[in-house]
Amino acid sequence: MIFYDGYRFTRHRKSGIRTRWHCSRHYEPCRAALTTINDIIVKLLILECFTSDPTDGATIAVRTLKQKLIIYPIVTTFILSIVAVFTQSRNGGRMIVYEGYNFTRHRSNGPKTRWHCTRNTHKNCRAALFTVDNVIVKVVNEHNH
Repeated sequence: MIFYDGYRFTRHRKSGIRTRWHCSRHYEPCRAALTTINDIIVKLLILECFTSDPTDGATIAVRTLKQKLIIYPIVTTFILSIVAVFTQSRNGGRMIVYEGYNFTRHRSNGPKTRWHCTRNTHKNCRAALFTVDNVIVKVVNEHNH
């Protein structure tokens, strides 16, 4: 169960590392829902909920089976993905264009991939993107050029 700004979400379905959560009043007819990947919120949908006033927050509290309370950050990838374009580099490799900067794959571990700015080697740029199943879950958009 996830508690977020007065909403109580229960697990609807799980597919690999992705989990879909519905408001506990889903059939009353609240349609609030969220999606997590590895316990990080990557999508939040609050249309109209009768359990509380919908407000934006920066963190969520998750109570685990051992009743331990954990605070997780919210990453709004559904907004980030709009401005990110997957394309092909001149060498034929996969590349992401995000806010005018090019990112190439640095390393992968299963469905997780770290992408770094193409100016990483020449300018030592620290900017990076992180994706899970081609969904951006984190952006470190600190370029030095």
